Amino acid sequence: MKVCIIGGYGGESIGDRASLAGILAFLSELHGELDVQLGSLEPFYSERTVREDQSLWEKLIPGRIKVDLFNSTVLGELKASIAGAELLLLGGGMLADWRGMHMLSFAFRFARKRRVRSGLLGCGLGRLSGAAYRQAAMDVLSNVDFAVFRDSRSEEAARALSPDSGAVYCSASDPATYCAVLFKAVCPLVEVGKMVSINLADGCPGLSAEMVEAIMDGNEGNKAVLVPMGYFPPTRDDRAFMNAIRYRLGRRELSVQNRPLSLEETMRLFASSSSFFGMNYHAVMLMSLLNGKGRILNASSGCASDIRDFLKIVDPSGFWGPERMFSLEQGKPDRSFFLRVINDEVFEPAYDRLEHGFESYRAVIAPSE
Repeated sequence: MKVCIIGGYGGESIGDRASLAGILAFLSELHGELDVQLGSLEPFYSERTVREDQSLWEKLIPGRIKVDLFNSTVLGELKASIAGAELLLLGGGMLADWRGMHMLSFAFRFARKRRVRSGLLGCGLGRLSGAAYRQAAMDVLSNVDFAVFRDSRSEEAARALSPDSGAVYCSASDPATYCAVLFKAVCPLVEVGKMVSINLADGCPGLSAEMVEAIMDGNEGNKAVLVPMGYFPPTRDDRAFMNAIRYRLGRRELSVQNRPLSLEETMRLFASSSSFFGMNYHAVMLMSLLNGKGRILNASSGCASDIRDFLKIVDPSGFWGPERMFSLEQGKPDRSFFLRVINDEVFEPAYDRLEHGFESYRAVIAPSE
């Protein structure tokens, strides 16, 4: 099958790469061999994603997958890639205030004109503060054939924004969860090390340093590593603020993962850690599914909502209650929140609820009869 996938590629985070792997897995299950045209805003950076993640795709996905990059900011390349495809997808990411929205608006209007089937897989609907961004989002929603949103809030907002759209709407967990489930099934864990994985968001350096110190004091005997979810300088490089925390604390047992890791290496690190502390949406998602022993820190109302929407699906029993998840909007967590996490229970996700969402993805991309 010939597929064109576009989105915020060119500055993709580890989470974006996990979402892409999940989308490719769904497509391969239903359509066999894939010829993918992947649109990137910065192809130079996406070349590394394709080169590094190809081996992981081969482990997780039995069918052949050929991925070629094109520059989605170049109109001729965008039109040619869509015209030659059987399916156009917005893979993950957000409909929100960002520079690629006008490209998306054109792409889905062009696909409708060329009668190329199109849809959204695993997208969120974020802030649309300007009239131009709002119109671009409406253009996308009014021209797609289907949309699987990554949470029910985004689905509801999309229905309100484009009430006359004839598209099939539903919501499910982010495609990155499927990548994590597949990885856990086919890449068995070899050994758990004495290392605590920490992922934080930029924006509160003083508080972040205090929390990292509390983590290390509360889990003695374990080294700690600050793990970035983004290594791309044009859009997001977490290493800058993480190194500032490390030098501020000056503790020998604390390190920063400065060498860029592939998606597979990042997931192996999360899975083999003794415990985790996560703040970024996709980091929490991967850490909780691959490791399950840790603490969640919500940095903002938006991030907190995304994380809570994810937990509504995978945690109906309330494992991630206030003793294991803290919203920083409430202030600063007590140091007891960080104590002896390595002795805690391991989270067991509700796989049946995840599978229900996976079926939503399969349903919308299934071959037409």
